[in-house]
Amino acid sequence: MGFDLMKMPETKIHKCFQHLIHTFLQPNHQLHMTIGSSLFVHKNLKVESKFKKAAMELYNSETIPINFKDIQAAKTQINKHVMKGSYGHVLKVVGDLPIDTVLALVNFISFDGVQIGEFEAERLDKLEFQLDTGKVVTVPMVKRQGKFYLLKDNTLSSWVLMQPYVGNIMAFFILPDVGKMEELIQNLSHECLNSIHKRIKTRSSNLSFPKFTISTTYDLKKVMNTLGITQIFSNRADFSKAIRDEHVKLSKAMHKAVLGVEDKQWEELDFPDLHKNLLPDGPSVEFNRSFLVILKDITFNLPFLMGKIKDPKTK
Repeated sequence: MGFDLMKMPETKIHKCFQHLIHTFLQPNHQLHMTIGSSLFVHKNLKVESKFKKAAMELYNSETIPINFKDIQAAKTQINKHVMKGSYGHVLKVVGDLPIDTVLALVNFISFDGVQIGEFEAERLDKLEFQLDTGKVVTVPMVKRQGKFYLLKDNTLSSWVLMQPYVGNIMAFFILPDVGKMEELIQNLSHECLNSIHKRIKTRSSNLSFPKFTISTTYDLKKVMNTLGITQIFSNRADFSKAIRDEHVKLSKAMHKAVLGVEDKQWEELDFPDLHKNLLPDGPSVEFNRSFLVILKDITFNLPFLMGKIKDPKTK
């Protein structure tokens, strides 16, 4: 979020995250996004009420007592809690737990986008998608004709499709030229994305795009270690402001993200004459190989979910 940690007070940083999370949590029947965060604490530990209150107020994070002496039961309880909180979208966020676990932090985000816009024609087809390994698979792909926010960016050697979703969410689907994926990843930046957003315009096109749902689980311990945040996982951890009379460390920190591009019955699409009426004045762009997807909240101008679609058939 661009914080200057040397200048900005810690309390202000917490307040910024509080505002961001509060905005995402606002009821919106059109925005199919859920986020959640929970700190699971062994039931015998005494958690400071001030800490529990701050965690809920600032980060909407529950503090949940659990019996970590029974690791299998604890793992089941955590996964059921997350599944319920995500309305069934996020499954099996925790695969294993250390036997000495007393604290575990779990958070998730799920986005099931509903597109804004109407198209002149669309049809579902079974088309080929080339994997990075060179193997070709057949996947459900929707073929559309109409006007799209579409740009061929020569700097990135990529086609960029920008698609608005309900709830102030903008998606960028970036299809690099063959053999240019690594170059795209190296050159893509927040400034580059903002530049594309300013330059992109609608144009007529024949578009082929796969149906997909992807999910990824991150071990936040590895991410935090990369950032130099290591002490909370070690015996030198200081949770004295949160846990009374106990010397504890954080054993597990997990984050799971789930993304689906559309919530509609694609199988019902049927426009028999679509293939006979390709738009003559527009390019044909087929997302039939690996591409990147970036979701951005346009209110905050903040990317909040990024991923690489390597195989639409794999969740």
